[in-house]
Amino acid sequence: MIASVQASLKSAIDSSGAEIVSGPMPTIVCDSVQIGAVFLNLVSNALRYRHPDRALRIRIDARKEGEFWLFSVADNGIGIPAEYHQAVFEIFRRFNKPGQESGTGIGLALCRRVVEGHGGRIWLQSDGDGATFFFTLPDVQPATSP
Repeated sequence: MIASVQASLKSAIDSSGAEIVSGPMPTIVCDSVQIGAVFLNLVSNALRYRHPDRALRIRIDARKEGEFWLFSVADNGIGIPAEYHQAVFEIFRRFNKPGQESGTGIGLALCRRVVEGHGGRIWLQSDGDGATFFFTLPDVQPATSP
């Protein structure tokens, strides 16, 4: 799924000079189109809101936590002030600094709907020097044939 996201964003990745690193990803049962859209949106936002004074680095990871997988998409972009951490997940709400390309306010709301529809949750951490988006998905394993 991560390779597919990178292929979809190849032009933007190449033109930005972004480095994308991914750790091992689990195999779980999910709607791959919808979860693919979550990763696509998070990586696309990292590309869009990169810091103008440093090379963009994006790290995608997953780790098992109890009954869930915890996924993260971290970047060293412009960050998001704490007062916007919840609002960015509301439809048509967005955070844009002056002179910055504006978004539609739909992408992160869609991510929240998809993740919650899969039984998980999504949130972010940002100290103004990059952002890390986290989301969880239940650890549902593919059925095996007898």
